[in-house]
Amino acid sequence: PLPIVFTGFEIGRSILTGPQLLKDSDDNPVARAYRLWFDKNEPGKKTFRRPSWDQTAILIAVRGTEPWWNLVDNGYNQVHDGGVNEWLDSPDRDQSYVVEKIPPEDVASTIEKLMTQKPKS
Repeated sequence: PLPIVFTGFEIGRSILTGPQLLKDSDDNPVARAYRLWFDKNEPGKKTFRRPSWDQTAILIAVRGTEPWWNLVDNGYNQVHDGGVNEWLDSPDRDQSYVVEKIPPEDVASTIEKLMTQKPKS
């Protein structure tokens, strides 16, 4: 198995993305998805700012943790009954989690550039 990297709730919660999608047309499927979600869940709201839990996990999977996060790899994630989890110290478990290295706004900017990037023809 490959090493597992966890992005905690606190990581995605502080990285707010979406405002740049307002400038994109509905030809961008990500912009369309954001508009549909906001129209249904927060009608009339003028800003698209959502936590980026999924986007941070994808960014790490595709581009790695540098330069955005530091990696903590001294243990493993123990998940208990009911879904509560905790980090336990233990060597050589091939599990790690990320902690903030640069300001969340800078990570959000990187993610938004990717979300609004036009596909190559």
